[in-house]
Amino acid sequence: MRTRVVVPVALVALLVAAYFGSPYWTIYQMRSAAQSGQGDKLAGYVDFPAVRESLKTQFTLMMNKSMADDPKLKDNPVAAFGQMLAAAMVGPMVDRMVTPESLATMIASGKSTEAAPPPAKDGAPPTDPGKQPRIVREYEGLDVFKVSIHAPDDDKEAVALVLNRQGLFSWKLTSIRMPALISSQ
Repeated sequence: MRTRVVVPVALVALLVAAYFGSPYWTIYQMRSAAQSGQGDKLAGYVDFPAVRESLKTQFTLMMNKSMADDPKLKDNPVAAFGQMLAAAMVGPMVDRMVTPESLATMIASGKSTEAAPPPAKDGAPPTDPGKQPRIVREYEGLDVFKVSIHAPDDDKEAVALVLNRQGLFSWKLTSIRMPALISSQ
């Protein structure tokens, strides 16, 4: 009689653990693929059109806001042309930037390949090479999981990888949030 209760309870507990632990496993698999240079395996965990679109939107909003905030550019017709030209360049730039190889490099190293080191303060070196970025993994909802990578110097969020659930136990990277772009909006 007792085994009739224990087996189903254990099975339910195992399914719940797998359901809530599945994004951690996916992140582990993504990082392992990135570190071993398996771009094809990593690409299987990424929805590239969704990631590209999220970055294009962030870059476009940032450019529009910076141009709208500059009083010299508000009523300048040449600035409007420049804004259209810049918006047209965002798409191809992001398409070249978001590839399996660049994502593998970013995930393996914990930072964006495009990121430049911060400027030195008071003659101090820009970063301590021994410091590692702090990584925070958290649910934003039952079907959304976020991995935040914080800069080692100031502990501000540098980039966030957002995964969405695909089915019960599968996850795909669907967005890369760049707080520097978002906060400038």
